[in-house]
Amino acid sequence: MTHFEAKQRIGSIAGLDLWNTFEYDELTVNMRQSGDVRYATLLSNVRVGGLSTEDEELLRQRLISTDRPATVTDICNKYNQLEAEGMSPSILLPRTSQCSEINNAMLNQMAQETYNLPAIDTLDTIVNAQMLPKVKKAYMNVQDDVTRTAPYGTNIYETYI
Repeated sequence: MTHFEAKQRIGSIAGLDLWNTFEYDELTVNMRQSGDVRYATLLSNVRVGGLSTEDEELLRQRLISTDRPATVTDICNKYNQLEAEGMSPSILLPRTSQCSEINNAMLNQMAQETYNLPAIDTLDTIVNAQMLPKVKKAYMNVQDDVTRTAPYGTNIYETYI
């Protein structure tokens, strides 16, 4: 029996309906922005691409640099300034690569040792040998997609304070 056949047969033995063992409970309150209704509304509007004139004006007021694109240093300095003033700032960035760049710069500012914990990502799928190259290619394309908005790539950084 091949590895493929074994996975198919074991996977089909006594199909379990695990969903009946869990209770579904949908989170309906956004706790992160619960104290700032205006900001929560703005983020909701950004998410669906429906910014109002008021939303645009609020975002313009919060720009770090108005005459040029903000540098990583500009962003980190503004974040640190707002945090020192007792605020809990959020940084909105359009690309995960930019998020990683800011995260790395902020970690470098800390006087703590950082540890790089590589994520081991594996492709484990049941497809026939003819489809496997296509699946692998699609899988690799997701990893290289610069438009991804997920917060983590292949490395998770942790700081011990």
